[in-house]
Amino acid sequence: MKSKLAVVFALGVCLAMVAPANAEVIGGASFDFVDITATQAAADFRIGLYEVTVAQYNAVMGTSGGTGNLPKQNVGFMDAIDFANNLNVLAGTPLAYNVVGGVLMQWGATGAYRNPATKFFVVNELEFEDAGYQNGATLQLYTTPGDTANTTAEACYNAASPWAVGSGAMEVNGTFDMAGNVNEWMENDKDFLYPETAGANHRLLGGYFSATSSFYLQRTFKYIIFPANDPNPQDIFGFRIGSTPGEVPEPATMSLLALGGLAVLRRRKK
Repeated sequence: MKSKLAVVFALGVCLAMVAPANAEVIGGASFDFVDITATQAAADFRIGLYEVTVAQYNAVMGTSGGTGNLPKQNVGFMDAIDFANNLNVLAGTPLAYNVVGGVLMQWGATGAYRNPATKFFVVNELEFEDAGYQNGATLQLYTTPGDTANTTAEACYNAASPWAVGSGAMEVNGTFDMAGNVNEWMENDKDFLYPETAGANHRLLGGYFSATSSFYLQRTFKYIIFPANDPNPQDIFGFRIGSTPGEVPEPATMSLLALGGLAVLRRRKK
């Protein structure tokens, strides 16, 4: 009996050590998320630990080419929207967006552009700010834990040759490269709603360290907006996905499961 108890306890310890918190494998690709408490956004959510990579994009979209661990570049807004929809299809969850003839439309008479029943989506500006700059008390100017200007060692300085995701420094809420690597498409920004025309514009945030300073990485800097259906997206264009809060067991949960196993064995002993 002692050996069985030891095995169960050891299993619980191992699971607690290796169980990836907020990680999911979908369509052959692994996605890591960070839990974010909403301060501006409509509800608590999870955000991708990294920008969507070439490998993730290829796995979900059925494409090929590129270096797997680099952020996906040269994507337009509708490419990001289609990725989120495809990810939901592979996960067996409701679509995030209603795309009709290549145009993002509202869901019926609700006025909503993001399906509230969906799981995966493209983050919007309020979510981006909550995840990248919120320290629990206020919105910072920079993504660094100490709210100091990002350095070239913390944020990729040349988006034309981006770093592999996770190469920079961990940011205030555990993310990487929200300040650094490619600019990221926003589902919408806080200054306007979603125009329904084919040429609707959308903003990009984040981005890379410039040749001279980290000015472009400040929360208050806003990139210009670009057409959603831009036929020639630039190499600085990428994106990051968000998710509704998941049910992936945390390490502490795995330990509790192990303790539950001990209780079962004790009852059997009696």
